[in-house]
Amino acid sequence: GGFSSSGVPSVARLAGGHTSPGDQQSSGSVARREMAAAEDKLSRRVARLEEQTERILDSVLGALEARVSELVSQQPALDWRLTEMGAGFRGLQAEMELQ
Repeated sequence: GGFSSSGVPSVARLAGGHTSPGDQQSSGSVARREMAAAEDKLSRRVARLEEQTERILDSVLGALEARVSELVSQQPALDWRLTEMGAGFRGLQAEMELQ
């Protein structure tokens, strides 16, 4: 107690007097309102951060899924090239054994 809602010391506090029970009750309700406002502000901030995180994850996962899909579609061609290279290697190996 002893401070107004603007944060300025009350007249009773400046004069060195004690606050009355009514002042204590009103300062308690002010504190509750301020706490509720702070909780509300924090809740909104957490909600915004959760939304931002979800958007970032969606973006990153979308890009990753596209890349994986691209690699999966390239796999048969890579398998074919690997088989071709293996056959070529075996042919060279056989040719060198003949020499």
